[in-house]
Amino acid sequence: MHPEIQAVRRTVTGKTITPTRQGAILALQYFYNSAKPLSVRQIAEQLQVSKSAIQSICQHAMKNAHANRIASTTSDVSIPTPALPRTLTTAVLSRDIEAATAFLDEMNGALEGLLVEEEPEEGQMVLSDAGSGAKIAEEDVCARVLEEDVTEIEEDIMERLGEISVDVMAGEIGLLELLKAAVPKKTGVRPRKLSEADKDYLIGIVKRDWRTRHMNLIDLQRTAGFGHVCPSTILKALHECGIQAYREEWKFILKPENKVTRFQYCELRKDWRPEVEWAKYGFTDEMSIEIGGTFGVSLVWREHGEQWEEDCRGATKKNKSTVMCWGMIKWNYKGPFYIWETETEKDQSEARDQIAILNENASNQEAQLNKEWKELEEWTALRLWELAVAHALGQAAKDSNTKAPKATMSYLGKKFRFKKIEKGEGRGIDSWRYIKYVCRPLLWPVCQQLLREDQEFILMEDNAPGHDCWYTNQERVKEGVNKVNWPPNSPDFNPIERIWYLLKSRIQTRRGNECVMSVKRMREVLVEEWNHVTIDEINREIQRLPTVMERCLNVHGGNDYHG
Repeated sequence: MHPEIQAVRRTVTGKTITPTRQGAILALQYFYNSAKPLSVRQIAEQLQVSKSAIQSICQHAMKNAHANRIASTTSDVSIPTPALPRTLTTAVLSRDIEAATAFLDEMNGALEGLLVEEEPEEGQMVLSDAGSGAKIAEEDVCARVLEEDVTEIEEDIMERLGEISVDVMAGEIGLLELLKAAVPKKTGVRPRKLSEADKDYLIGIVKRDWRTRHMNLIDLQRTAGFGHVCPSTILKALHECGIQAYREEWKFILKPENKVTRFQYCELRKDWRPEVEWAKYGFTDEMSIEIGGTFGVSLVWREHGEQWEEDCRGATKKNKSTVMCWGMIKWNYKGPFYIWETETEKDQSEARDQIAILNENASNQEAQLNKEWKELEEWTALRLWELAVAHALGQAAKDSNTKAPKATMSYLGKKFRFKKIEKGEGRGIDSWRYIKYVCRPLLWPVCQQLLREDQEFILMEDNAPGHDCWYTNQERVKEGVNKVNWPPNSPDFNPIERIWYLLKSRIQTRRGNECVMSVKRMREVLVEEWNHVTIDEINREIQRLPTVMERCLNVHGGNDYHG
């Protein structure tokens, strides 16, 4: 990284795009190096600003600069320029940091002199040979970009520096002109309140879609075009209209057929008691937790009663490392707990080899069963019957001078067909991993023990691909374990979801030395917190199920309720 860019970065990096940072963006985009301009991506990396923000600022500045020129009716007036110490080319473009620092000190002295004198000394800036426009512009960059902010005094300095222009896009536009075009025009005193028409327009922007509902206040201000209005005034106007920032509620968006299924599920169980009927259910599920995440702080702009609107709910995507675990609970019982390991290429290769052997054995068994079937009288009788039917159809078509329909010849096919097991691509938990690491060693042995204690015990699993795959269902039936017909997209019916919520809250609110910032430590903490979950906490969540069933019935199978 060039030394001068390092100096710019130390001054202008941060979250807020101030006028100084806008100047840095415009300077690096158009004036830094005319021979080899920086790309938007390079500027974004240097200044730590998003590419979309850079493109928006440059387009806005160029558009306003051209518009200002067209609208200008005044004639060009020669403005005297101050005598600057020397050209930027000899200092800033040099790799000598001390020379650049000395140049900046002299530049600051020249600028301070402008503030004292009533009239600036006349003089012309020293120009270099080829590429002088770009080098002079870079001098202007150091005079502006390395300042902390654009104040009224700086605006006076900018007016006295004169117009230094380079060939940008289709015409001669100076950096000073571009900087002024990038900064919103001041209209005097900011309004202390919005008019009713402006409030209606602001509310329309907020409620436009899911994206605007989740904007922060500054982005909302820019989207609405209220740059001349103080953010606190906008916030006050939102509150006056009943719009506040609430915690985002997470719910699935249900299809009509899903609501019907959920309604039927609740209708059959509306009178169930936690300690009797619900006590026969074993609830299972997976949970994924983000390391160093901000669990439960996503906010959304909405009115008091809009928490279940489709554009007011959702979930933030996980961008950091995650750990996935699995667990089981039941009334008066805390079942096994498992933390998933990351599947390596070696694990995938071994799994594919084992699956290939199972598929080959299944194919051989299929061929053997079909061979034995064709030796039975059943196959012979089926063959004679289908041949007789085909002959009769052919004779009838011949008599009527029509085309004979195609007859069924199932005796030529297979009676037994075995599906092949397929291995997932390593994303998520597929059927093979679920059976190998959870079902066979942990889940099914526990279910068989519970079945010996209560023959009406039934397992609850959601409809994730690994849980509801034909191979998982087939192996579960072999083990003699029954599964409930679970309605789709219904985590609100599963009490273990609130146990996961409890674990996440306890883990991600840790502070200081207890803060979890590594995968290894997260795995240890998950086991600790699962061991701390009490039977009373489990029973308390299961006791909520009658209320959940009632609320779901009240909204006709929907999920727009607090459950």
